[in-house]
Amino acid sequence: MIKRLIEMNKPAINDDRQNKYCSYIMRLLSYFSGERCMVAGSTQKQTRLRIRQDEGDFDYLIISAISIPVSALEYIEDLPCFVHINGLQLVDQLPTVKLIDGRYLPSNLLSDIRPEAFKHMRDFHKLVSHFRKTRGPNSLHVAIDHNIKPGKTLKTKFNNIDYDANGEEFDKDDVILKYKSKSSKDFIPAFPLAGKPRFLDEWKQRKRVWPSEHVVNDIYNSEFFVVAKPALTKRERNKDFCLAYNNGEIKLARAMTSVQKKVVLILKAIKKSLLQDYSEILTTFHWKTAVYWNSETLIPCYL
Repeated sequence: MIKRLIEMNKPAINDDRQNKYCSYIMRLLSYFSGERCMVAGSTQKQTRLRIRQDEGDFDYLIISAISIPVSALEYIEDLPCFVHINGLQLVDQLPTVKLIDGRYLPSNLLSDIRPEAFKHMRDFHKLVSHFRKTRGPNSLHVAIDHNIKPGKTLKTKFNNIDYDANGEEFDKDDVILKYKSKSSKDFIPAFPLAGKPRFLDEWKQRKRVWPSEHVVNDIYNSEFFVVAKPALTKRERNKDFCLAYNNGEIKLARAMTSVQKKVVLILKAIKKSLLQDYSEILTTFHWKTAVYWNSETLIPCYL
């Protein structure tokens, strides 16, 4: 089983391609603005499990040129990963944005990739995601459930449109599509933070066996972000943001020992199979965090 998981974890040509896409986009954007993009997620953490028919998701972080000062973060009580952003400190950068309750930045600046936050990257996003939509009165609308397993059929709606296929016209409610492989892209808009979020000093000074002091310092000096995400409780979707430690998570994942990485791969395999029905509740993030947390105090010979 371990050998099979290690084989499924090997880098693929498509991984390098995603990084090149981002580098090309950033090279062009450098002439116009400070907006950026980066590949995040399991591709960069080198913990992706893939099969020939399903490469999984590729996560792209779309980064605004507007930095949020950490002094503008108002942490939600009992949920320190979630914040509201005091927009009164950002009037000069976002003069036309209407604040929620006269004080807070609206989260749809990110979730809708609004032009106030993304002057150029917004157009790139429209371009690369254009294939998901069809336009025009005679276009065929196809909506695909990306969670479907390879080899199975997908039902898509025609919206009562006559469509010419090989010279034959037909008008049906659904059509069956088959595919041999799939992959998908997730775009995550983010504001970079100017400064370090709360609790980071406490994390740095915590006594631990793993990771090494060098890795801890490297993570401490990383760039951090906020993304639009509703809080776990007492949600206020119009103004909830979540802290994002993408760079730190990548560095932490790459600092794992061979044993740790195998444990993570096994847990991911269990999640994708036995616990698939609970994957929206008990996510890979929870499993990895549990591994990281326990690794800090494990006897070194176990790592």
